[in-house]
Amino acid sequence: MTSTVYSEFFGMAFWFDEYNDLMYAPSFVDGGYDKDCIGYVSEWDDFGANGEVFTKLLDVIKELITHGGEE
Repeated sequence: MTSTVYSEFFGMAFWFDEYNDLMYAPSFVDGGYDKDCIGYVSEWDDFGANGEVFTKLLDVIKELITHGGEE
């Protein structure tokens, strides 16, 4: 099973797919995520003027790599 990290900052779940592409989907308040709204982070084109989005995204990636997120 793929490890998942839930980010309150983004309100989304993140995980790597079978090709190691970073995926995302909106998370539900009561757990899980919306499987009808899955996308690729590589398609994002706005990381904010001050880089905060990029910094928070690096935190998510670090969590996925070092701790494996939730199963």
